[in-house]
Amino acid sequence: MEPEKLGQRAAHTIFERRNPGKTIGTGSHTSIALSNLKKSDLKHWDEWYCATVRRRGGDPDIGPKLPLLLKDRGFINVAACAVQRMSLIAEMKLISPLTSENVADAAVAEGLTTTEEVSQIVDSLYEYAQNPDTFSGLPRVVQAWGRRPL
Repeated sequence: MEPEKLGQRAAHTIFERRNPGKTIGTGSHTSIALSNLKKSDLKHWDEWYCATVRRRGGDPDIGPKLPLLLKDRGFINVAACAVQRMSLIAEMKLISPLTSENVADAAVAEGLTTTEEVSQIVDSLYEYAQNPDTFSGLPRVVQAWGRRPL
């Protein structure tokens, strides 16, 4: 199923199962730009990460779509916010290499990258995270909520 259709179906299911008058919240994240990372590494990482998520039935860009998905399914008083924690501290910047390591096997299985390329990019991401002069952090988290009408 296409990721957009999957999101619509999920919003419809949530609406149908939610009691009238009750509020529902949802959230998603989107990838971040790592400004000091080699552009080729960032480009390849973003390409295979997003393609892997799509091939596995997800939508890596669903965050900004969440409010409209809720409205389109009949929720009222829909609102949303976005948060992106950033830091110079290494621990905050480890989400990218850790995510890459956890998605690597799926990306290789999908034929989107090689083990060697993943290893090179993960090493670059860890080096980036350890650099005290780089400013980065968590992906942008989008949250949306609304109430099912009575």
